[in-house]
Parts: sequence; structure tokens; C-alpha cells
Amino acid sequence: MRKAGAEFVARGEDGVDIKALKGFTAIANCRSFTQAAKQLSITQPTLSIQLKRLEDKLGFHLFHRSKKAAVELTSEGRKFLLEAHHVLQAYDRAVTYGREILASKSGQLTLGAESFSLHRPERNELVFEYLRSYPEIKFRVINDQPCELFSQLEEGTIDVMLCTRPDCRENLEMLKICEYDLGMFLPIETWSGEGTTIDLRSLSGSKVLNVNSRYHLPWTSRLCQFFSQFGIEIISPPEEGYEAVVRFSQMLRLPMLTLDLPPRFNETPADMVHCTFDGVALPIEWYLIKKKMTRSRALDKLWAMGTKIADNSEADLVLAR
Repeated sequence: MRKAGAEFVARGEDGVDIKALKGFTAIANCRSFTQAAKQLSITQPTLSIQLKRLEDKLGFHLFHRSKKAAVELTSEGRKFLLEAHHVLQAYDRAVTYGREILASKSGQLTLGAESFSLHRPERNELVFEYLRSYPEIKFRVINDQPCELFSQLEEGTIDVMLCTRPDCRENLEMLKICEYDLGMFLPIETWSGEGTTIDLRSLSGSKVLNVNSRYHLPWTSRLCQFFSQFGIEIISPPEEGYEAVVRFSQMLRLPMLTLDLPPRFNETPADMVHCTFDGVALPIEWYLIKKKMTRSRALDKLWAMGTKIADNSEADLVLAR
């Protein structure tokens, strides 16, 4: 009978009904449907239905149907009772082990963030709010390039990552937390337009500084392709650091791209005007990315926080446009 019971569990016909097995063992122990139902905090009709379905799956009766006060197991029922205990013990061990896995990961979390995100307000909001809200969780941030972060995510070195260009793999789950359009700072003395938009064709033959060339090589390549269609050359600044790039832009009167500094979050540098592009857009999207089916208390809380930021960012985007 043990073999038959094991085959029943292995087949998983409509799934092993753990509740029915618990009901069966409770009836066998209490020798009463009424007492077993009370023990399980369910109604007696519900317990009877569970038992009937279990017997239908097995193909035999587990209890004698009689008017005796005490419920008696059939010979098949006595044999199956042992298997039911084995199944329930295995189930309890599996649940306990799963909880231990969750508990072991709940106290720490590693976020891999694209270096390009250092000045992003969404990143700062996510990190600082998480640290403030959950001081008991050991939280650390690793800054690196996207390709390295994806490898670390696959290897389990990091639990979740923040980047601009998601790698569309089937085993990954992505949450877009914000989106904005590329803009440009221009020295005031070179600005002859009106309003805050610029026709990129008017910059044909010009050179434009890419503030983020040292942070994000894939974006640099994309920018070069995008602006080349307008006859604009994207160049990297000779010095690192945002303030140094601003000084260089002002000194040489060169426009400066603001890939990671959208105007609604930052003050415009002195003697410069901020513009968006007339008729074209280069949207920039930020994503939280994790492996599917990966769960922990620490990760779930960060994901929920990212969802909240995404909702607020979407509302800001609608208002801005």
C-alpha cells in the first residue's frame, strides 16, 4: 500500500490535496467527523466533501460507513494512513525549509546599480528611503556597468539591479520606475531661439559635450548614432566631474547634453539655458530588474518601494507632457 500511496502522490492528480490528507488523519485520530472538523476549524459538511474527493481519487473507502459512535478505518484506510502521515511530514519539512530560506535572505539585500545612476533622484530616493525605513536590513549598493551587473545578477552576487537598458531575458522580471527625455544645456550667448525647445538641425556641424561618456559607454554609442543624423558630433570632455564639464562647456561655448540631469530635478547652471528637442525625443527609461521567482522579505520591500516611485514618476511625466 505504501507503494500505491507514493504513486498517488507522484502522479499528483489534480494536485495532492493537503487539506484532504489533514482531514483524513484528523478523522482517524479523533475517530469522529465532528471532533475532527472542530480541530481543523471547518464545518463537518466541508470535511465530508474533502474526504469523499480523496476517496474518489484513491478508488476505495477509507472509513466504514456505519451508525457506530466511533468511526472505524477500513483495512485500506489503515494502510493509507501511514502514507498520509509520511506525506504530511514531508510537506511540513518542505514548508519549514522554505521559510528558513526566506529568513536567511530577509536580513540582507544587495542592489547593483549602473554607475550612470549616481545622480538620479529616483536612485537616491530608493536607497535613502529604504535605509530609513528598514534599518534592520543589511543593505549595500554596488556600482558597475550594465553587462557586469547582469552577470552578477545571474550568479547571485547581487539580488536586484537598477539600469537604463534592460536585457530582455525570459528569466528576468523588470519594473520601469521612471522615464524622461534627453535635454541639452546651451551657453546663453550662443542661444538665439525662443522658449525652451531647439531644432537639432540648427546645430548641424556643431560639437556637443556628452557629460556621461565616462559613466555609460553603451549610451555614448547610442547618442553618437542619434545625433549623427543631424550632422552633430558628440565629444567627450577632457576632464571628469560635472562641474568641470560645465566650466569647459561655458569656456568653449559648446552645448552640453544632460543625459542624467533632467531639468525638473536640477538647477540650470549659470549663464546657460536648458532646452528640449523640437519634434524628436530620445527617451531614457530606468528599470529595477530581478530574477523571476526570486523572493525575500528584503527584496519584496524594495520592489514595493520601486513600484511607488514608478507610480509617482508616471504622474509627473503625464503632467510634464
